[in-house]
Amino acid sequence: MSDFRLNRFTRGILLAVVEAMMPRWPEFVPPIENAVIARIEKLVGRASPVVRIGVPAGLWGLEWAGPLLGAGRLRRLSRVPLRERIDLLENLGGSRTPLLRRWIQIYRALIAISAYTDPRVEQHLGIDRAAWRQSRQRLRQRLLRADALRPAPPLPRPLGSVGVVTPDAYLDPRNPAPTTTECAT
Repeated sequence: MSDFRLNRFTRGILLAVVEAMMPRWPEFVPPIENAVIARIEKLVGRASPVVRIGVPAGLWGLEWAGPLLGAGRLRRLSRVPLRERIDLLENLGGSRTPLLRRWIQIYRALIAISAYTDPRVEQHLGIDRAAWRQSRQRLRQRLLRADALRPAPPLPRPLGSVGVVTPDAYLDPRNPAPTTTECAT
């Protein structure tokens, strides 16, 4: 894991993308944009170097995608109103070009994973992962205690401990040569 952090420019672009792509609930509008960005940085920091380079590079591509793809005036994505950003990103996500669709899907997935794992969102959706996590840890402790009561199986003999078996002796059905799969006593 690395100490991956977006610089202030790419962080601003990601904030614009997060505001446009974040899941929305009519009755619940949590201010979780910065928490989502922090989780994305953590996710990307755990990924390969290619991803750690590709995500910020892709953000710069999204910043200039509108003018480059003929989607309007010469304005950066982070400078346009939210409704225009949403429309531009939806148009890119619905593109006939598979590369553009996948490009948007990467950011959509990162944002969705990061938003839905926020405790405020989980609480709003009725998901209690904290209780589930505690229950899982209690079950693990019970299984470890139960396993400690069980006697350990015998260890197999190490390879070569029964001596060398010649090919003729091995192939002779009358010679019951010891095998290495027998357990040590």
